[in-house]
Amino acid sequence: MTLIFNHRVPHVQREAVIVRFGAKIFSLVTELRRRRDTKKKLADLSPRDLQDIGLTPNDMQAVCARPLARDAATQLHYIAHLRCGDR
Repeated sequence: MTLIFNHRVPHVQREAVIVRFGAKIFSLVTELRRRRDTKKKLADLSPRDLQDIGLTPNDMQAVCARPLARDAATQLHYIAHLRCGDR
């Protein structure tokens, strides 16, 4: 971090780094919220309901264990699509 605030780095570059860092933190917090909400919604479904949409009770845990850079809802959709195909 010392390089970011080094007096030799132009002011505009420092601001750009700070803005990018803030945007990354915001996207990570947004994904954490999205995963929490998705997990709550899926927890309300019975195993039969999950099976109807092509998921298992363990799919959410598997998806949440993956890096935050990946959208959980997109991954669950992909899993369901692979399992169900184009029914």
